Amino acid sequence: MIIALDFDGVICDGLLECAAVTWYAGHLDHCIPPLAEAVESLPQEYIDRFRSVRNYSRTLTDFMVANHTTSPVRDRQEFDRVRNATPAQMLDAEAAIGEQIRTRWRTGDFTSWMTQHTLYPGIHEFIARTPHEIAIVSAKDPASISAILTHHGLAGAVSRIHGSCTDKNQVLRHLVKSSPVLFIDDNLANVMAAETLPLTAMWAEWGYRTIEDEAVAASAGTTSVTLNGINDVAHATYESLT
Repeated sequence: MIIALDFDGVICDGLLECAAVTWYAGHLDHCIPPLAEAVESLPQEYIDRFRSVRNYSRTLTDFMVANHTTSPVRDRQEFDRVRNATPAQMLDAEAAIGEQIRTRWRTGDFTSWMTQHTLYPGIHEFIARTPHEIAIVSAKDPASISAILTHHGLAGAVSRIHGSCTDKNQVLRHLVKSSPVLFIDDNLANVMAAETLPLTAMWAEWGYRTIEDEAVAASAGTTSVTLNGINDVAHATYESLT
């Protein structure tokens, strides 16, 4: 069995680094400082705005919506309205700049960059000890994913990294051809899309989620998994296949 995991919001939390990447991608009139200084200088109002956008984001391009609203988005409808009102080319261009900024920080000051990324409690042990194959399916760039996994001694425990994904179902369709798949993501839209495939999809109860999404998930009958229960869920899913 393959356990396909999202990265940001399931394995790792790097909210302030993501916020800094997004801020400087949309504020090219500002000189880009070292990451620690960049994070320290972020306006609290912007952090709050970014956090609200993060709840509805699936890609780095989605993050850039935070640069095009003056207050936190209240719900998915408002997020979609702002995103659709912003020229796609502008969002894509900012996301490309954001990738360059992230690479600059990661390669130029790796120690500082790593301090902005923490693994969720227990996830290291789960990945290191599970007998099942682990694949990462994430919108985050593969170089950053690989660097974080290597830093935490998990590179050998992950067999595949599918990074910079804009269509996770495309990757999941490929994976499910070779093995049963358990897919876990904290983005409800990704989970509900995966539910249309012949695999087991579960919504992570940690990471980034909203009360609004909880109501949608309950109505749709989407299955959730807790951080403490992830090992039991993996075992039960595997047992159901044998």
